[in-house]
Amino acid sequence: MSKKVVVIGAGFGGLSAAAMLAKQGHEVHVFEKNSNPGGRTNVYHADGFKFDMGPSWYLMPDAFETFFKQFDKSPSDYYQLIKLDPAYKVYFSDNESIVVKPDIDYMADEFEKLEKGAGAKFKKHMLKMKKKYELAVPRFLLKDYSNPTELLDMEIFKHALSLELTNSYHSSIAKSFKSPKIQKILEFMAVFLGGSPYKLPGLYNLINWADFGLNVYYPQGGFFEVSKGLEKLAKELGVTPHYNKPVSEIVVENGKTKGIVAGGEMIEADLVVANADYQFVEEKLLKEEYRQYAPSFWEKADMSPSGVCIFLGLNKTIPNLTHHTMVFSEGWENHFESIEKGQMPDSPQYYISTPSKTDESVAPEGKENIFILVPISPYLTDNEDNREKIFDYVMEDIKKKIGVDIRKHILHKRIFAQNDFINEYNAYKGNAFGLGHTLKHSITFRPPNKHKKVKGLYFVGQYTNPGTGTPLVLLSGILVSQLVQKYEK
Repeated sequence: MSKKVVVIGAGFGGLSAAAMLAKQGHEVHVFEKNSNPGGRTNVYHADGFKFDMGPSWYLMPDAFETFFKQFDKSPSDYYQLIKLDPAYKVYFSDNESIVVKPDIDYMADEFEKLEKGAGAKFKKHMLKMKKKYELAVPRFLLKDYSNPTELLDMEIFKHALSLELTNSYHSSIAKSFKSPKIQKILEFMAVFLGGSPYKLPGLYNLINWADFGLNVYYPQGGFFEVSKGLEKLAKELGVTPHYNKPVSEIVVENGKTKGIVAGGEMIEADLVVANADYQFVEEKLLKEEYRQYAPSFWEKADMSPSGVCIFLGLNKTIPNLTHHTMVFSEGWENHFESIEKGQMPDSPQYYISTPSKTDESVAPEGKENIFILVPISPYLTDNEDNREKIFDYVMEDIKKKIGVDIRKHILHKRIFAQNDFINEYNAYKGNAFGLGHTLKHSITFRPPNKHKKVKGLYFVGQYTNPGTGTPLVLLSGILVSQLVQKYEK
């Protein structure tokens, strides 16, 4: 039976769910507080530069293919991908650097230079990660785990030890590689999973296969082109978006959704799908009697890091940077500890995206577009002093690493941090990646996609299953559409 569905938020999860539900024949409306689609996959223009404000790593292309295949489409129908070669460059504290290429044999040779025997170990590791990825991804991703029996999968039980659910990500890597440099290269993706390699389960090192086996891509024109592609697909299916329409309440009567209040207007609906921040929905949009979690749950939750995001438009191109550049200085462990303890890092680790190395459309000719991400604790105080302290550290460190003082070439500068994440996205504590993938927030322990107290209310996005990161958030829309088919007769 066709129903009227309201989706709160036009992020990847919201647009994915909207498209899937429209395909099922429902009337779907998306209400978004901001002026464009994409959620945290946002964009802004300034002084001739085009800046992606959110995700910049296009990983797990198979997940995007899986989504578009639901509509007999492919990503190339909506945006074009460029395979990055090199994939990225890594600078270490001693100014030594390594170029990471989408070639396992090449990387084995490079790792052998860093640690005797590491080349063969890396090839063995990648075979293991491929098997782990191909076992775990299809069996874990499109389940909501509201019923513990979802875990009763004999293949999972047969391979439980190899999935490394009880080992940490770091200990799993350290068993095979003693070189701190190799460890850092294989572990840094933990940040994008919303946590520390010292706290995330070893299961998640399967992302090494996504990195080295499935490779790193870039959507031509920037990541926002993916957002536009998802919006276009949704519209083709009959979805109606409503921008600049913040939702102030989910209306519930007798334990059943009746619609939402947006812009002061009551919008009736049979079903509500929330792509907004989970904590915000629970504590700001629902009456207390309908909340699943007490405030103490969120206070004790393992939130992902926030980030100091530095956007720079430069008046010249900068050598020694690739499209993606990682900088791992002294203080690797200290930085992750500072995130957990709510402290400023003494020696920040950071990531540089320079999309103008690949895409001439994001910067004027002869100029450079740079985005720098410094993961920080969501429990820090966000103020101008802290922002500028991190900015000054990074500028000085880049000068040491690449031999150019980029401060002298800045045409445009913007810093986006915790308070901005709160104001723009209603992000709890200003987190950047949602709920971390620690063991206590993995699989059956993540907040559910189907609300436990309110009939007709569902969740997509980085707080619920399958998890954080754009590929998994995209798949959450498929998962919710399956739940609607199952429970909304």
